Amino acid sequence: EAGDVARAAGAVVATAGSEAKELNERHHISERARDAAVSALETARDANERYGIVERAKDAGAAACQQIVRYENEHHVLQRIRQQTVEGIKIIGNKLRECRRDTTA
Repeated sequence: EAGDVARAAGAVVATAGSEAKELNERHHISERARDAAVSALETARDANERYGIVERAKDAGAAACQQIVRYENEHHVLQRIRQQTVEGIKIIGNKLRECRRDTTA
């Protein structure tokens, strides 16, 4: 019975592949998809050459990074977060010790 199921599944896959190949040959689907991808890539390249999209994005990213570093250097956000996290962990540890003392006493 399992062999029959496997053979039937194989036949379905073979038929589907065969039909897909015929459909592609009739309508040139893979060629059209390739041509559309090539055209999209060419359009993107032209737009980038014309407007400098990649360069502008890199410059914007670098400027944003510099602003973040300046802000951090001025306000010490990461250091404050680290300190508050350590303080929070200490508080939790103390509360856990108190709970342990209360349950063992």
